Amino acid sequence: MQNVLLNVFEDDEANDYDDDVMMEVVHHLLRGKKRRQRIADYFSATVPAYAPEEFSSHFRMRRETFEEVCRQIVSTGHIPQEQMRGREIIEPSKQIMISIWMLANMEGYRQISDRFNVTYSSVYRCFMRTCRALQCLSAEKIKWPTGAWANEVMQGFEKIKGFPRVLGAVDGCHIEIKAPQEKYHPLSYLNRKRDYSVILQVNIYNSIH
Repeated sequence: MQNVLLNVFEDDEANDYDDDVMMEVVHHLLRGKKRRQRIADYFSATVPAYAPEEFSSHFRMRRETFEEVCRQIVSTGHIPQEQMRGREIIEPSKQIMISIWMLANMEGYRQISDRFNVTYSSVYRCFMRTCRALQCLSAEKIKWPTGAWANEVMQGFEKIKGFPRVLGAVDGCHIEIKAPQEKYHPLSYLNRKRDYSVILQVNIYNSIH
């Protein structure tokens, strides 16, 4: 049973809805529960009704930014847009919204599954597809200022604080994770507070375009 569940979560080519029946059977066999109730219209009705400040609060970006992020992520080809087999796939913008919600909020698979009315494994697949797409875009988007752009950034910082030849303001934070398995060298992820984390480092320029 464990191997079956593992295959469902790791098979990225599987249809997003193919596992519905199997997951319900597993729930019935293991827990004897009835079909789980989910929020039916959060993506299609609630999100479109959000005021701009509500949308930004939930997703940590403006609606216009989300639409541009969707466009660029879909352009990588990592988000399926056509039916593969079985039922229709989850529409691309919903897949990306699921992933951004996971990144922006402290919720697990169960809560996100309920909120967006999809299975646990679909949440996993959406998230992994989006991460692969972002990785493809990283070389294009994460750049150190050079040439005329570098001069513009340095002049901008000097105008703000009077300090010359500054190319960026660096900051970082620890993102808590579960202890990795031994083969992944868990001690490498142990921080000074004795928690396991990965480090996010950010370089901010004088203005954000």
